[in-house]
Amino acid sequence: MKVLGPALLVTVLSMSACNDDSDAADATPADPAATTVHVHFTDSSVPPEDHRSWDLTLDQDTVHLVVDSYGDVLADETVEISAGRWKDFVADLDDAVDELGEPEDVEEGCTGGTAMSLEVQDAGSASTSMDLDNCASDTNRAISDEIEELVEPFTSMVGLAGHLDT
Repeated sequence: MKVLGPALLVTVLSMSACNDDSDAADATPADPAATTVHVHFTDSSVPPEDHRSWDLTLDQDTVHLVVDSYGDVLADETVEISAGRWKDFVADLDDAVDELGEPEDVEEGCTGGTAMSLEVQDAGSASTSMDLDNCASDTNRAISDEIEELVEPFTSMVGLAGHLDT
């Protein structure tokens, strides 16, 4: 019976060590007051002449969008974000960034391809920076689509879709 006590203790401790949720413990929460998100989409550089690139910056106070066509600014919009909306977005940011996956390094680009970049700063463990060459990479195109979906609540606030149609 005396042997069973220490053996049981070792078994229980071993099982609890196997069930360690260290990823959750290592996650550093983002501070909504310090977090910024920047997304830049670069459209194709070949005709037709109506290609649109855009730059979106998000922080605790504002959504700022600039749309251009070959360097000519077509729209420059800024709207305020409610504190609750921003706080909810930042709270989910770590999981959203984790779900994006890893972009592929594309050795051979192509003429007229698009690109996207994402930079998340001062967001604890959600902080990231990635550049996506979407030409010849289905993985990168899928990640770019996910980034657009992630920021869609904010791009709709500044009317991105309408600015791309002009």
